[in-house]
Amino acid sequence: MAVIVIATFFSIFYLMASAFAGPRKEEYLVSLSCNSSDCFKIEGLLGASLNSRVKPCDDFKAYVTSRWLPDPRSQVTEQWKHQWHVKYAWLRMLADEIRSRPYSTTPLGAMVANSFRACENRSTENTEETRRLFKQLMRNLSVPWPEVPPRDADPFEAHLNLCVRWNMPLWFDVTLLPGRTAAGRQRIYIGPSVYAKFWRSQYSSMNSDSVVSQYLNQYLANFLDQNDTGHKAQTVDYKKVFNFTKQVVFKLEAVHANKGPEFFSFETLANALGQNPDRFVSLMNQYFRPKNAFVRDDVAIVKKKETTEVARYITANHDPALVLSHLGWWVLQIYAPIADARFFVQKYGSNELADLLRPLFCETQMESSFKILLLSKHVALNFPFRVRQDIDGVLQNVREEAANMYEESNLAPSMSSSLAQKIRDMRVDLWPKPKYSSKSQLQKIYTSHNTTRKTTLDHWITERKANADLIGTEAYFEDKRLPHSFSKDSVYYDTLLNAVSMSMIVAHDPFYYANGEAAINYGGLGAAFSKTIVEGITTEIDAKKSGPVELADANSSLTTEDNETVMVSLPIAGFLPAFRAFQAHKRGSPGLHGFSPEQLFFISYCHTQTRIRPAADCNKELQGVADFVSAFQCDKGSRMNP
Repeated sequence: MAVIVIATFFSIFYLMASAFAGPRKEEYLVSLSCNSSDCFKIEGLLGASLNSRVKPCDDFKAYVTSRWLPDPRSQVTEQWKHQWHVKYAWLRMLADEIRSRPYSTTPLGAMVANSFRACENRSTENTEETRRLFKQLMRNLSVPWPEVPPRDADPFEAHLNLCVRWNMPLWFDVTLLPGRTAAGRQRIYIGPSVYAKFWRSQYSSMNSDSVVSQYLNQYLANFLDQNDTGHKAQTVDYKKVFNFTKQVVFKLEAVHANKGPEFFSFETLANALGQNPDRFVSLMNQYFRPKNAFVRDDVAIVKKKETTEVARYITANHDPALVLSHLGWWVLQIYAPIADARFFVQKYGSNELADLLRPLFCETQMESSFKILLLSKHVALNFPFRVRQDIDGVLQNVREEAANMYEESNLAPSMSSSLAQKIRDMRVDLWPKPKYSSKSQLQKIYTSHNTTRKTTLDHWITERKANADLIGTEAYFEDKRLPHSFSKDSVYYDTLLNAVSMSMIVAHDPFYYANGEAAINYGGLGAAFSKTIVEGITTEIDAKKSGPVELADANSSLTTEDNETVMVSLPIAGFLPAFRAFQAHKRGSPGLHGFSPEQLFFISYCHTQTRIRPAADCNKELQGVADFVSAFQCDKGSRMNP
């Protein structure tokens, strides 16, 4: 593993050296004490990635990133993301892990490897047969495209089926929560569309009739089958469906910016969605299949306001056939590469990019199908107990420092103590629970995921059906607890559930080095965690208050009161709890390669934030901050110390 990592570092360095003028690599790797892969990576961070031609007090972001980050005026390319974006680095790492020979030595590992190979290598697949089977699946789901959908299908039911049983949360995402309310009611949690943000950007880029026509024709050429005599009688108005989908996507994306939450009983939720309450409860029982049947008084927690209004607008204000065609069109756009490998080229723009990124797409599908298994195996291979303990220690120290800072803030005493306690009680979701390291436990979960069929569509259908059968089990709740590594936010704080979801991405470099300096680990992993906490708490302070989830009582209306909270501006920068935690635990570190520990912290912070979000502005965050100014001794009047 160390050899692979070192080789990866040198390949990255070679690309960097060819792209930027600068000293030879030997001048960077001057240390004779590099005996671990982490040491080589840190050498790269402090040598090859910094631009010594820029003074840190003049433009700190340029100093840290300008040698490898694209010009902010240009669009970030997929090639750059593949090389530098940490999410893509994770996907590459997991893809290599699945391909490795040791992975296939166990039945469970072989099952994942077989599914991955079927997705990655489509050369022997009968494309026409796979496409035919995918079209039949869409018919079975009542969302065919470009055919006219069945007249008797209900769009709301079709979406609920896609969302719950097939893990395609187009309009909203709905999950079952473990446990019950104080009144003994079951609970579901409804979040905004997970696809809307990405597809808004896609639709926004198609701004002319010719571009839209060209885009539609690519799908029609492959999915409008003139030889299918049984299903070619009538087709939909493609452009009308396209424009309606665009309108829906824009409305769904806007929901993400709204405040929340809202509480409903199943009865009031059904009314808000424009559905008959008895039929709504019946559909929820049909698709969730809970051990104890849902009733009208069970609880729904809707994360963002206007989620129900947009869903009702879609179903109540439009022809059902149009809505069903919209669902089919959206599903097809997302999953066309499963049905036809040629859509990798359409998705990524060229054969070269398709070959480069297909394995990463396939890894995302493996993670959706086998998340607990993949992450448990990855932890066993890469995170010995000592390393996990150290990572947990960083997070605990940052959490405690954040709680202390809120206790000492200028908020009202009752609020400051309440927020501090909330932070201390916060659940952090990073590692799979220990019980899922058991082979027998994993075998019990994933036995039904196996298939002897060969195509990626066969694997995909089998795995989605098997995951649907887990709904309501401990494995279902564990799968939902662990974040998917390609979700929008690698670290996300759900203040309503008081849980931080941390993708395992941030337990790897450049956020964390098992043999690295504390300053670098606190500036990367620690600051990513603390920034998420501070942003979540700040949003909560600024939001209208709602009762905690545990007190949601189905005997009341469950609608929240609009009690305005006092707008308070807290002088807490997102990185500050991590910096304070680092200062308390740096244990007399002398620094590294001429950089003080404090300088290392800020370099790591700026580097990691831009590796995950290139537009991140660490200049704005650090400008005038006393700790930063002191670390780099910025003169008064310089850009970073105005």
